[in-house]
Amino acid sequence: MFSFPTGWGQWLTALVALFLVPAAGSAFWDFIAKPLLIGTADRVRNATMKLVTLGSRRAQTRFFEAVARRSYLHPAVAFWCAAYFAACGQIGLILAELYGSDRTAAGISTSHWVPRTVVSIAGYFVILALYRFTRTSLLISYIRRFDHLLEMVAPLLSEQERLVARSKFAMIENAADYKKLIDLLRDTAVKHQNASADERAAENASAPTEVLRS
Repeated sequence: MFSFPTGWGQWLTALVALFLVPAAGSAFWDFIAKPLLIGTADRVRNATMKLVTLGSRRAQTRFFEAVARRSYLHPAVAFWCAAYFAACGQIGLILAELYGSDRTAAGISTSHWVPRTVVSIAGYFVILALYRFTRTSLLISYIRRFDHLLEMVAPLLSEQERLVARSKFAMIENAADYKKLIDLLRDTAVKHQNASADERAAENASAPTEVLRS
């Protein structure tokens, strides 16, 4: 049969387990883990973007122009292309093995020029599939990040302000423009949270006075 703990130590342990541990866990997530994860995700996203564009400013400009236009392959099409390129790569490897085992077929000499060429073509298709899939995923990530932040702050904005935010997104030309817009949306969300907290504190402070007046 269950019995309540006795003694100050056991009661103190129970209070810590019930209140302090969840509060500490929530504070750790809000002030340490969550900002760290967001910062890490941003750094990984930016590093992947530089890798996809090979560090070229012109390629980065084209990339962010595609983000602004929301111009990317549908995921189903991207998966189909990846499967097609992978199949081509597998066929190329099979042909390379056949050519390598039958040196006299079709007048092929004993040199390995044809197998190496076929393997190179197969490798090209595989790399192209990986590049296309990575670029498409990155484009979708940038677009969804903006859409998510705009959806969060949408109740705080007028219809005109939402249209302005979307028009600024459509005019993005580089990483600096994108970062400026994302920071603006984040600042709007933070200011609203602070204002809401101040309003709640003011309401709680005025509540006793209203009770006394009634």
